[in-house]
Amino acid sequence: ISDFKALMRGDSKITNLVTSSKDESGEAAGLTIPQDIRTSINVLKRQYDVMEQYVNVENVTTASGSRVYEKWTNITPLTKLDSEDETIGANDDPNLKLVKYQIGRYGGITTATNSLLKDSAE
Repeated sequence: ISDFKALMRGDSKITNLVTSSKDESGEAAGLTIPQDIRTSINVLKRQYDVMEQYVNVENVTTASGSRVYEKWTNITPLTKLDSEDETIGANDDPNLKLVKYQIGRYGGITTATNSLLKDSAE
């Protein structure tokens, strides 16, 4: 407190101990500007877009398998029959597609040193 009071009064014994930055003319500005150092770990929140509205989500009980889906195609409508002896046209047969799935497992190991484990949260 006494050093701060002496600094405010302009005591040269104290002001000479203070480091200061230089202005454009090369003169000391008389300010002590500390470095902005923060030791706390900033956590960024990862945000993932939900894709369930764009894909079919199906619960499965095995790690791999397959499903059969009908491909989306234009469907030819049925022919209207006006008489008993009229020829019946061919229908569109469904186009099927086999979709295979395989669920994978992922993992990783992050190493932490003993000094990091003993360190504070900051």
